Amino acid sequence: GQGLSFDGVNDYISVPHSLYLSPYTGLWTVSAWIKTTVSSGYILCKSDSINGCGLGAVEDYRLYVEGGKAAFSFNPGNTSAVTSTSTTIIADGGWHHIVGERTGSLTSAIYVDGVLQASDTGSGAQTNIVTDKSLFIGTKYASGGFFNGFIAEVRIYNRVLTPAEIKRLYNMVR
Repeated sequence: GQGLSFDGVNDYISVPHSLYLSPYTGLWTVSAWIKTTVSSGYILCKSDSINGCGLGAVEDYRLYVEGGKAAFSFNPGNTSAVTSTSTTIIADGGWHHIVGERTGSLTSAIYVDGVLQASDTGSGAQTNIVTDKSLFIGTKYASGGFFNGFIAEVRIYNRVLTPAEIKRLYNMVR
C-alpha cells in the first residue's frame, strides 16, 4: 500500500478552514486508511481551539489511535466528548481502514476494516460544532500528538454512511 509517511516527530498536513469541514449539528463520517506500530497519535483533528483537539469544553472532532486502538471523538463544546474506541488493536504494522461517525446529536460509532467496533452515547445538551480553524492530518495541532506511520485516503462525508457503504469502501482499496 501507499500513503503519506508521518515520522511521529513533526510531520503533519494543515488543510485551511472550509465550511465543508465544519459539521455543525449534522450527522457525518470521517475515514482514513492507516498503517502504524505506535500506540498513540492523531490521524485527523479539527478544533475550535488554536491549541488543538481533546482540550475539554472545546468544539472539535478527531480520529486517532490511543492504546493501540482506533478512536473517534467529537465534542459539541458544552458537554464531555462523545468517544467510540475500537476493540481491535490496530498498531500492528498492517493497513487498517478506520471510520468514525457522528450518528446522532450525541452518539458516535467507530468501524475498523468494515466492521462496527463500538458506539457511544454522550449526555448534555446538543449544540453545533463550529470551528473556523484548520483541519490537521497527522497531528492534533501543530506541535503535538504526532502520528507515526502512514495515512492514506482521508475522507469526510456530510452524512452517515451505511454499514454496507463502509464495507464497500474497505473492500475497494483492500
